[in-house]
Amino acid sequence: MARLLTCTLALACSLAQAGDADLARLTAAPLSDEDWRAMVASRGSDPAFMARAYRVGCLQRIQAGTALETPAHAEAVRLGLVLAEQLAVRADIAGLLLCRGRLAKGHGQAAADYARALAEAAQAADIGLQVMAIALRGELRHGQSDWFHAQKDLLTAQQLAQRQPDDPTSQHAMLALAHLYADPQIAQYEQAISLYRDLLPRLEARKVGQRLADVRLSLALVYLRVERHDLALIALTEAERAFASVNDAMGAARAKAHRAEVLLRLNEPSQSLGLIDDVLKDRQVRADLSAQHLTRAAALRQLGRLKEAKAALTRAMPGPEASASSQVSWAQESAELAAQSGQWQLAYEARSAELKARTLVETQRRDAQQASRRAHGALECEASENLLRHQQARMALHGQRLEWALLVAAGLALVACVAGWRRRKRTGSKEVLPAERSQ
Repeated sequence: MARLLTCTLALACSLAQAGDADLARLTAAPLSDEDWRAMVASRGSDPAFMARAYRVGCLQRIQAGTALETPAHAEAVRLGLVLAEQLAVRADIAGLLLCRGRLAKGHGQAAADYARALAEAAQAADIGLQVMAIALRGELRHGQSDWFHAQKDLLTAQQLAQRQPDDPTSQHAMLALAHLYADPQIAQYEQAISLYRDLLPRLEARKVGQRLADVRLSLALVYLRVERHDLALIALTEAERAFASVNDAMGAARAKAHRAEVLLRLNEPSQSLGLIDDVLKDRQVRADLSAQHLTRAAALRQLGRLKEAKAALTRAMPGPEASASSQVSWAQESAELAAQSGQWQLAYEARSAELKARTLVETQRRDAQQASRRAHGALECEASENLLRHQQARMALHGQRLEWALLVAAGLALVACVAGWRRRKRTGSKEVLPAERSQ
């Protein structure tokens, strides 16, 4: 019996050590899909490990910028959430709710999942998951153009992230805030550049190639917006190389197309046209087609090939869902081409359309920047109120201590007074008066 018990304990210890090793490997660095599936399959009888594995695997993909394969990952998240809720592990529940929110089709479901995940993470006292929940909610609000709440969320996440700056969740929060600053509506480009530059070495150290390529492209686009063309060309070349290293043909094509745009601004229409034609020849790549045809139209116009430029401009016409800034770019190029072709009426109409679209862009930008300033002000007010409450609590505590000190001092004084009175009473009864002595 003793030998059986010893063997059972040894087996349990070895399984626990294997589980710890698997958990350490799972959390140390992002695993490939094949390694992750193999690990999960080998531990299928351990519900606690399975819940943790589903949570970590999904969050790592989000933090690494890797696309979620909706059918497979949705099922993994569903199973993981069932297991986590059965085991009542708050951290796993919070992480899997974040994953489910990211996979959600509607904004309402995503917002509800993020709110519940934040509450679960707070109960678990997990700073990283709280940062991730607030950052994902901020990204969701950014996508909805809810500028005030988006910036408030992302600044809050950034403040929390400062407690653990090298954690992947903190880096995700930094990146989300950088994207908000880089948005043309907010246009806080210097802050965006600073955050992107801070992130690059950290992402290189984590060896997350997809996320690194995305950040290089984002940084290049900010350089393009502030007309630092030399830096933009360098960053776009690095981004194209980074996308190629992770076999992302779409990302590499986007980087090359933007490089063509920079060359066009540097008055190199021949080089620009060569690059954009290479991108358009690849029929498997269909990203930003309207913008690519617009770059091609501008290059052809600068080369004097006006008929071809007109055909390219027709293909570049933005759809009804296009942003106001896209409409500005198209109307501006239309006016340039019409003027160069001597079609003055068309040029006038295009300039009028450009002015109308530009007015809309400026109105949207002004509203977004006002919301941004309000968000900063609201957080500063909240910080001041928190500091005031903290000081009031300290003063109240100090007052309580002072009251106790006075009470103790009064008590001690009373004790001393009573003791003195008793002492005097005892000594007074033994004293002999002078008249009694003479007798």
